[in-house]
Amino acid sequence: ARRLALESSTVTPLVKRMEQAGLVPRQRSHDDERQVQVDLTAAGRALLTQCSCLGETLVERSGMTSAEIDALTRKVRALRDALSGDQSADAA
Repeated sequence: ARRLALESSTVTPLVKRMEQAGLVPRQRSHDDERQVQVDLTAAGRALLTQCSCLGETLVERSGMTSAEIDALTRKVRALRDALSGDQSADAA
């Protein structure tokens, strides 16, 4: 959830569905039971290799250059940070 900048309540249903599909196992951390550790199963790794061209396909279909996508990504992150009250992004 942290890496995706999403609330855990948003990610949990997705991870549960992925677990039911056999793509990931979930395990509580031994150090902090509030944390759930997720990894890929063999089926999850196989699916990951099947979708490796997804990024290229999205870029191609967007009709945007890499520079335009990078600029858009920076703007979206700045918007996210502004909405969340994170002023440290202003320095970037």
